[in-house]
Amino acid sequence: MSRLSSFSLQPVTAEDIPTLVRIHDEAFENDKLMHLMYGSPDQREDMIGFLRGLLTTSSTALFLKATDRKTGEIMGWSLWTVYLDQKTHEREAAATEERQKTAPDTAGNPAAFLDFYRAVAARRRKWITGKCASRELNRFLR
Repeated sequence: MSRLSSFSLQPVTAEDIPTLVRIHDEAFENDKLMHLMYGSPDQREDMIGFLRGLLTTSSTALFLKATDRKTGEIMGWSLWTVYLDQKTHEREAAATEERQKTAPDTAGNPAAFLDFYRAVAARRRKWITGKCASRELNRFLR
């Protein structure tokens, strides 16, 4: 059996979130930017709450987990933001920019957090605004 077929992609449940945060922390254990922006791994209750909130309330967040077919163990995960129409994209992009004007209390360096997300917002405005992903995807698939 190939390595790829030993895993399956599945939707994430609220009960999975602490495991996803643990995997995240292990993956970025020595990543200085993550520590500067989000604080140390012992401050993860906020991240767990934030991800659970996204999972249960966001119409644009798509969580997937890669699960070992034999053991059921979660091996990795992803979080995508999917906009199916331009109006939703513009509304959510504005809400995201507003949320990211304030660094979380756990940020080791609030200025680094704010600088990073200002740069992300500038790239989003330059490269994505006005380009509905579903329209672009449909054009690509034809």
